[in-house]
Amino acid sequence: MNFDYKTSFFKNFFRLIFILALADVVFIFFYFLNPNYLDKPARIQIVDNYPKFNFTTKPGNKNILFSFLKKKKNLYGRTFAESRSSRINKFLKGYGNCANQASGLGILLNQIGCNYAIIHMINANEYFRGIGHSIIYTKLDDTFIFFDPLGGSTIKNNGKFANFQDLLSAITTGKIKLGTSVININNPVATNNLFQNPNLDSIFVGVTIEKEIDKYYSYLNLIGLEHHVQSNISQKIIRGSALMFNVLPKIYVSKGILKKNNFNFYKFYFFKLLTLVFVSLNWIIITSFLFLFFSLIKQLLATQ
Repeated sequence: MNFDYKTSFFKNFFRLIFILALADVVFIFFYFLNPNYLDKPARIQIVDNYPKFNFTTKPGNKNILFSFLKKKKNLYGRTFAESRSSRINKFLKGYGNCANQASGLGILLNQIGCNYAIIHMINANEYFRGIGHSIIYTKLDDTFIFFDPLGGSTIKNNGKFANFQDLLSAITTGKIKLGTSVININNPVATNNLFQNPNLDSIFVGVTIEKEIDKYYSYLNLIGLEHHVQSNISQKIIRGSALMFNVLPKIYVSKGILKKNNFNFYKFYFFKLLTLVFVSLNWIIITSFLFLFFSLIKQLLATQ
């Protein structure tokens, strides 16, 4: 069949693409208003068991890191820098919210030879609004340690550094009472109430392993845009493209923890379905325009 935009086939084709594009515009509008409604369902992966922490470390890093954290300043706010060098730089200067600073500290740990995971303390009822807290879990000198870079503290259990099982036990049984130990002399009152019982009953724990973060930065390097994110808009665009390619860092959450918190699974899977529809719409539109483009090229070559 010769290509002719007036034929019935291509008229219907254009109508369909136009309708899909309008639907996609609606999705994009709401994505820019609040990315969490599509971002969080895409990132949260409900699993039976949390990932294992097979951390490696180098001797002496514990004293080095503690010495630095004691003097670090916190200027709070939020930073939109995405590159690893910018994340570290902003962290060292004290800029950023809890997620920014946890990311910066994690990348810094990676560079000094320590494995880590980002632990998300997420409010079970407010996660679509981004309510929660992010901290670092790592191993220094054979000791598993939680670091709260924004709060300038570590988590303790009866005077000892708490480990991941302590945190889970505090949430699931309430028998363990966790506390914070402030190590930052420039931030002596920044203890976060998410670590204090009974507030642990209203949160669930998510884990982002280092491999997921490396995958995300590999994608940014591949498209050459790691160092070009400096604003809220550009960050949303880049993270939206990462959503399309399924490379946003996953947040692994135990199904048992969610059930304990009376997590609304119906709401979560509804928005996960919307996320799938959004991603599918974009790929359908992209492939349709590619089909149209190559059809035009083929027709032009045929008429010469």
